[in-house]
Amino acid sequence: MQLPLLILNLQARSYFEIDLGMFRRIREIMPNTLAHIGLHSVATKLLIKDADIKWVYLGCLVPDIPWILQRVIKVIVPEINPYDLRLYVVIQSSLAFCLLLNLAISTLSARYWKTFFILGLGSFLHLAIDALQTKWANGVQFLVPLNWNLMNFGLFWPESFPTYFLTLFGLVYFIWNWKKHGFLASTFPKLDFTRILTGMAILSLYFNIPNFFKIMALEADNHYVETLQSTDQRSGKYVEVDRVFYTPVESGGLLHHFSGEEIPVSGISLETPSVVSIRGNFVNNHHIEVQEYHRHSRRLRDYASYLGIALIGFYWTVVTISSIGRIFK
Repeated sequence: MQLPLLILNLQARSYFEIDLGMFRRIREIMPNTLAHIGLHSVATKLLIKDADIKWVYLGCLVPDIPWILQRVIKVIVPEINPYDLRLYVVIQSSLAFCLLLNLAISTLSARYWKTFFILGLGSFLHLAIDALQTKWANGVQFLVPLNWNLMNFGLFWPESFPTYFLTLFGLVYFIWNWKKHGFLASTFPKLDFTRILTGMAILSLYFNIPNFFKIMALEADNHYVETLQSTDQRSGKYVEVDRVFYTPVESGGLLHHFSGEEIPVSGISLETPSVVSIRGNFVNNHHIEVQEYHRHSRRLRDYASYLGIALIGFYWTVVTISSIGRIFK
């Protein structure tokens, strides 16, 4: 199902139909938004001294927007094919599609191309920072649709000093510069039919084109989707899984995979429920022998992301409210 049609259908569903247990099965740790805010702002201001900070903040978030939407959709529409959705989101979060979304967003700015450059720089910096981190079964795609290989330099785990430092720096930067940057409401243009139509056309491409590339992402086995969804052909295959819930049981343990499948595993010596990344092999179609695993910190990354998104959302709310009079004048 195409995402635009899916979003329209969400309004017809009752919230009482949501399976709240899906939160636990599909919960994925999003990138740390706070860690991006400070570094992106400093880097952008060095290149563009008069860069409007609200666009800088939004640029920090653009590569994460597909992942945020994925979480919402999987909770509200649990019957959606999780593998198709994962491939769709992987494509949308690539640099090329981030730039396409930036083109649509830039129609909201009076300084179209300058805003596009700010947003594009933010998307590139976000993906570049993510590419430095160690993420098994995950990575960044800079060259889609020309190349589908995931880029991952593996210099440090998300739970390490560089990430902690950037997180603290991002929070301090946002608070310290709150009044300094102001809200620059004048960068919003008056409502214009041509701008609205252009933005909607580009946004339509952003939501629909990924459907034509899913087969390529599948063939490249991005996020090991092809391996994992072929449930009757997995025996003996190598697999990696990025940041999923692990629950210890008497026979070993269970991985609560993003697909909703609970995969029995052995080789993990953890006695409490944890978030882990693993490397291993299927010993049969339904059991993984883990060769290597990493335990992730949950709370700091979650709360730092939620706080970062909340701060950006609050800033944009204030900006929008302060600009409404001019926009509709």
